[in-house]
Amino acid sequence: MSNSSFQDPKTLTVHGGVSFPRPGYGISDPIVHTAPFTYHDTADLKNVMTHRVQKQPIDRRGYARQGNPTVLAVADRLSAIEGAEMSVLTQSGMKAISAVMLAFLSAGDRLIMTSNLYRHTYNVAQRLLAKFGVETVIVPFGDYEALNAAITPNTRMIFSEALTNPNVRVLDLDKVAAIGKQHGVLTVVDATLATPLNVRPLDHGIDLVVHSASKYFSGHNDILAGVISGKQAFWQPLMDLLNWTGGLLDPNSAFLLARGIKTLAVRVQHQNQTCRQLAEWLEQHPRVEKVWHPDLASHPEHALAQTQIAGCGGLFSFELAGGLADGEAVLDKLKLALIGPSLGGAECLVSHPSVTTWWDKTSEERAAAGIKDNLIRVSVGLEAIEDLIADFEQALAG
Repeated sequence: MSNSSFQDPKTLTVHGGVSFPRPGYGISDPIVHTAPFTYHDTADLKNVMTHRVQKQPIDRRGYARQGNPTVLAVADRLSAIEGAEMSVLTQSGMKAISAVMLAFLSAGDRLIMTSNLYRHTYNVAQRLLAKFGVETVIVPFGDYEALNAAITPNTRMIFSEALTNPNVRVLDLDKVAAIGKQHGVLTVVDATLATPLNVRPLDHGIDLVVHSASKYFSGHNDILAGVISGKQAFWQPLMDLLNWTGGLLDPNSAFLLARGIKTLAVRVQHQNQTCRQLAEWLEQHPRVEKVWHPDLASHPEHALAQTQIAGCGGLFSFELAGGLADGEAVLDKLKLALIGPSLGGAECLVSHPSVTTWWDKTSEERAAAGIKDNLIRVSVGLEAIEDLIADFEQALAG
């Protein structure tokens, strides 16, 4: 847990967390490169082992698979930003998601997920966990009566996203947390698209929050990382799983992640504003049928977004008039925005979900999941809004 007296997440991105001694009073935390760790003597070894047996957090480990000082320092910084008691850093966002599910679900358990989530999250549940006897039930996003009705005595977890990918639906965190607490079910929310600068699910009573830290936390499209945050009681089961299976973040990536976190607040502020402006412009364009952005009055959760989140993030989607080929033609004509599958970096990235994540499904199957063939996803970067509008204007003019 952070010992910082500062509370504003914007300040905590720079000063949050407990830092370990820096050689020569350097500003950045050092990168600790080692696989094994040694001990001063047998008493030192026993001290480390005692802490481990008693399940008490300690910065020392016997082997890097169990922890690393650089990684632990960055995890502590993220705990401060998220308002969490603990955080665990993993090798990717998908590793964070799979670790949460594997650590807290067993054969015979039921997992409830909402629709319209990132497709590979479903793959973990429906293809991996199914092999070990975990049942997955998917309920319509935003239907909290159906969510409540789906809970059975063997339900152990509810999993959803604060802002969904790619339609940017807005989860009512208060309702999900209340349902979970009523039934004693663990609630987990992926808040990658929101970031803690826009919403902190733990403040609403959610049990665990996960992020693909490769995205906004990193901000430079140069690392893979994931993070899980929550109460201290969840720390040991997660660390045990990651120790047994591997998956903790490496110190080099942790160092780069810490660098990105320090500029998170200014980047998110710019992306919130630019994303909204571009979405507003596209909504008025004659070649655009629909824009999915919570700041727009046309969005189904516009009112909810005004009450639960400080900003709607840097990602939105729009439906182009036409079909699959029309979407591909627009992407091919863009000059500033780059075709790429990720989000949250300094560069504007566009993608066509029908030919990326959902490429192997039929048009009917994609439509049932809320992915139309004419849907285009946009992740704005740090470019000027005038240049982005000009780029989309020339691409749509064909």
